[in-house]
Amino acid sequence: MGQLTASIAHELRQPLGAVLNDGKASLNWLTRDPPEVEEAKLCLEEAIKDVNRASDVIDRIHRLVKKDTLRMEKLDTRAESIGREHFRLKKARSHSTGL
Repeated sequence: MGQLTASIAHELRQPLGAVLNDGKASLNWLTRDPPEVEEAKLCLEEAIKDVNRASDVIDRIHRLVKKDTLRMEKLDTRAESIGREHFRLKKARSHSTGL
């Protein structure tokens, strides 16, 4: 049970951490003089995607607990996709910390 709990926590922390970074970056963009509204908008759009990812994790856990049929999803493991996600998270983090 401990491993399952740790796995669930990990699966939820990643998108929730990304939402936090996106929110901080958005605030940072908006508090500039002049505000960078388009950049803030992009960060908020990413935050929405990350919230949806967290919601999907919760839905899968719910189906698992109910012993419902789980939906198999193709995982995008292409290097450029992983690189884009890494760069996006790094950019959001640097903007949220003011770097």
